[in-house]
Amino acid sequence: MNWISSNKARSRLGVGKPLFNALTKSGLLGYTLGDMYSDQAILDYQQFGTQWSIDERRGTSTRIMTDDVYDNMPPVENVGPQPPATQTHAIITPPNAVAGDTRASDRGWIAHFYLLTNYFYFPNLTELALVGAPPLKLSKPKPVPGAELPVTLYPHPSGYLGLVVVEGLSRPLEGSHKEAYDVAMPLLDELSARYDVPLPVAHSMEVGVPSGTIHLSFAHRPRAKEIESEAEILPRCPHPELRDAYALYREAVSSNNPFHAFLAFWKVYEEAVYVRKGWGAKHKRKDVRVREEVFPDLFAFGARPEELAKPPEDPKEIREMLERQLRGKKFEQAKELLRGPYRAALAHAGKVDAGKPLTGASYEDYLKVADKVTVVRYMANVVLENVRATFDAEAEEDGGKSQEQQTSTQG
Repeated sequence: MNWISSNKARSRLGVGKPLFNALTKSGLLGYTLGDMYSDQAILDYQQFGTQWSIDERRGTSTRIMTDDVYDNMPPVENVGPQPPATQTHAIITPPNAVAGDTRASDRGWIAHFYLLTNYFYFPNLTELALVGAPPLKLSKPKPVPGAELPVTLYPHPSGYLGLVVVEGLSRPLEGSHKEAYDVAMPLLDELSARYDVPLPVAHSMEVGVPSGTIHLSFAHRPRAKEIESEAEILPRCPHPELRDAYALYREAVSSNNPFHAFLAFWKVYEEAVYVRKGWGAKHKRKDVRVREEVFPDLFAFGARPEELAKPPEDPKEIREMLERQLRGKKFEQAKELLRGPYRAALAHAGKVDAGKPLTGASYEDYLKVADKVTVVRYMANVVLENVRATFDAEAEEDGGKSQEQQTSTQG
């Protein structure tokens, strides 16, 4: 391993000082020794657009967020413990940042969309990705002409496609994730359909230029839970009528794709309500409600006060504001509000009530649906718990009657 000076490294890369500063501080040029750079790390950046494996002699090769980092993140005000906030924005400041060299000074950015987990860039370990690289080979970096911003495909060291890099070197950091998404996703859509291969994004980040500050956006992960040693573990849901709903719930809560998660949680809600109606028709009595099926007064379920005080003039914006205003509404009311513009627009293509289907082709659609996953998840969770409580109460009652009959027979 050879070491070269910063001047030689910058000359080899052919980049200006602000970009070189960002590449250095974010670790995209590997670890440094004072003003010296590893020539292998420089070569790796040129070939792969990132650092996939760091030599242990130069520093750790794995940088991940542990449970305590997530658990110590400040809570989103007024959201409450259930459901979690839809999105989390984490900022990682370079340890060697100097005075005046902060994200406030950034005048540009570089966005990375990793197609398999890069453990050097703080992946969210609850996100889902392929076990290995996607089955699409790429031998060398490939710039893509015609995109709205400069975008390049980079290979993984395995020889498969590993990274999409979007450059906004003269664009403000605010809105960078949206701009980068709207460039990278249509490109991945094109490649996926053209070559008929899966191309899930494992995780993404933006690097501020020149500060090197790393910005991460990901679905908020729940706090780690613990199975207590004395906890009773059942081999399956004891009520056969609910097993389909439970299977759908695991599928929904295990997905980090908001389009899939929305529809799966919707199906959980529909299945649980259907089972409950069947139980009511059979037993002719009221079901058990351990939780109220009304949206509480939380930020996640309503428009902001300032929006209500000064509603927008555009009809589309008014409709979207009303869709967000669910506080105090019953679940069935919310279901009817969301049926056309969300459920139908996700489940169908062509002409839909919302005017167009909702897809991952734009960040606007992505964020719109991700925002409503919180809503349908809450509906599914509450109704499923209530229906389970109804069946549990019935089983307990039947067990008591059976015990009384047995005692009477013995007497």
